[in-house]
Amino acid sequence: MSTWREIWKKSIVANSLMSRNEEQGKQQFEKLLSEYKNPKTGEDDGMIHYALAEAYEFRKKYNDAGSEYKLAQKFFPVEHWKTVAQKSIERVYEKRVSNRIPNYYKKNDFKQMIWFMFQKVWEFVNLDDFARYICLSAISRADSEWPLSLVDFRSVLELQIKNIFPEIVEEQKNIDNYSLRNIIDELGDKRLIEHEIVDAMHKIRMDGNLAVHELKTLSKNDIPNIENFLKILQFFNNYKKEVQL
Repeated sequence: MSTWREIWKKSIVANSLMSRNEEQGKQQFEKLLSEYKNPKTGEDDGMIHYALAEAYEFRKKYNDAGSEYKLAQKFFPVEHWKTVAQKSIERVYEKRVSNRIPNYYKKNDFKQMIWFMFQKVWEFVNLDDFARYICLSAISRADSEWPLSLVDFRSVLELQIKNIFPEIVEEQKNIDNYSLRNIIDELGDKRLIEHEIVDAMHKIRMDGNLAVHELKTLSKNDIPNIENFLKILQFFNNYKKEVQL
């Protein structure tokens, strides 16, 4: 595994931990910052600071979040990530001074919606850490490799269904026409998920299947799939939160 992927995975774990226990999370981040220094410059890793900033923002500590986003921007080596950090700096500043969530993302702009989804995934702290990592990784390359991102989204969909509804999955395995489609339909028929979420799951499933085989999507407008996947992730996040309470 490349170092940056290892850093990203560990940062996501620390971020999740900090959402539950601030002190333990901060200790984990401090450990990561001491462990991963740039071998050439000795500087911190920007992604660790970014993940820490997201954790502070989740806890509504906007001053701390802003400081960490600025450090992330400073240490990110790529201009693209510096821009992402700048957007986050502006977002938490607006939250701090006006106590409202700013609308920095145009809902009809594919690139901006990608980064809206990126930030929202950081908020979904009840998702499995691996699922969050796959989602964030897929989103980060969605602008250039959207069909492959859809493949990852479909995989996350199936993995989360298997994780949350194992009994339904096992029941369906005993049926001749076992498939993700039938599992989703069964979840809807048993009213375990709302019809709106069933529809969103099917759309991600179908476009994910098409992307696997033909590296393309069903629609020229891919923004609805961003919205569909956000609905799905929010459902999984809320469901796991209720189970944990």
